[in-house]
Parts: sequence; C-alpha cells; structure tokens
Amino acid sequence: MQTEGVLALWKGLTPQLLISLPSSTLIFGTYQALQPQRPHGSAASAEWRNFYKGVFVAGFGSGVALMAFQNPLDVWRTRLQTTYGDGPPPPPPTTARSAWRGVTLSAVKNMPGNGVFFLVHESLDIHVRERLSGDGAVMSPAIARMLCGGTTGVVYNLLFSPLDVVRSRLMATSSGGVYFHACAVVREHGALRGFFRGADMTVLKAFPTNAIGFLALSQARWLLGVDD
Repeated sequence: MQTEGVLALWKGLTPQLLISLPSSTLIFGTYQALQPQRPHGSAASAEWRNFYKGVFVAGFGSGVALMAFQNPLDVWRTRLQTTYGDGPPPPPPTTARSAWRGVTLSAVKNMPGNGVFFLVHESLDIHVRERLSGDGAVMSPAIARMLCGGTTGVVYNLLFSPLDVVRSRLMATSSGGVYFHACAVVREHGALRGFFRGADMTVLKAFPTNAIGFLALSQARWLLGVDD
C-alpha cells in the first residue's frame, strides 16, 4: 500500500480471474458427471461405504481436469502478489521449470484434496442440511445449503493450509524444494503459526465463496431440471 497504493490489494487479479472462471466449471462439472447416486437404507451399509468411495474418486477426477492449466497461472498470481516496488510486474512464466514449480503440491491439493472437499460436503449435505431444512425445518433450504457449502470451504482450506503455505513459497521463488521451504517456515515462524499464516483471511474468503457457489450450483441444477 505505501509504495503502490490501494491497487496493490488487487495484485494478481488477472491470473486469479483466469483461474476462477474455468476452474469452477471444471471442478463442479466433472464432479457432477462422475458423482455416484446416493443409496437408500442404513448409513452403515456397504452401499453407503461404496457411495463415499465414489464421491472421493469423483472429486479426485475433478482435480485431474483442473491441473491441466491451473499451475502456471497460480505461479504467475503468486509472483505478482509477492513482488513489490516500482519495477515492472513479473510476466507470466515462460519456461516449463517455472510454470510447473510446486506442481507436486498442486496435485495433492487438487486431486486427493478435491476428493476430501466433496467428501466433507456430501457428509454435511446428508447429515446436516437435510436435517436442518427437512421435516420440522429450523431454517430455509437455501440458508442450510449455504451453511454447509461455506463450512465445506472452511474445513478444506484449514486442512490444506500447511500445504498451501509451502506451495506459495515454492511458487514465489526459484530455488529450494518442498522440504527446504517447510523447514524454513518452521524456523522462521514456528510450526503452528507458520503453517497457518493467512488462514484467517483464507477462511473469511472461503466461507462466503463456497456458500454462494453451492447455492448457485443448486439453483442451476434446479433450473436445468437435474436436481434430485
């Protein structure tokens, strides 16, 4: 802010927009295409266990589709947000080495991470939303859906905060690997404080973004006549 003014708060907006618009389509579209049907009967039955396995696989698959283009844009966004002063902003990465820096951690976050994301959401949707907005409802279906969607985003971002901290350091620099930067985080800030730096801002962003996102998805499915 002192050197670049209020526009510094929007640094990295261009790659963020390039990531956000298609990534939402890829993640939710792929997941909806692969999502298993919910079974009926006892929650402890084999059918429900297979359902949750299918949810994880569908979430994992949505991350595979996303990985094709996201990492280079994440590198560019991170470098824009961590470069200060009067010099020209860093350009998009032009070499494979820089464009795919941190790709291992991106793969963990986007593949098994997305599996966890949708597992959390399906569990909340079944065990919380349906009770809150079903028979004897204590809140409207829209509010219940937003609550579960927002909580999903918060849980996911807190679980993967340590990974994201290390990944951001990798993308902002051109040397050092995962172990080097993880050790640097602990050395500079301590494990708990270091691996959850920025988690408060992430949570503040994650709750409304995912609350509105899941509500919009539900409304879109209803308008298209594919809601269950």
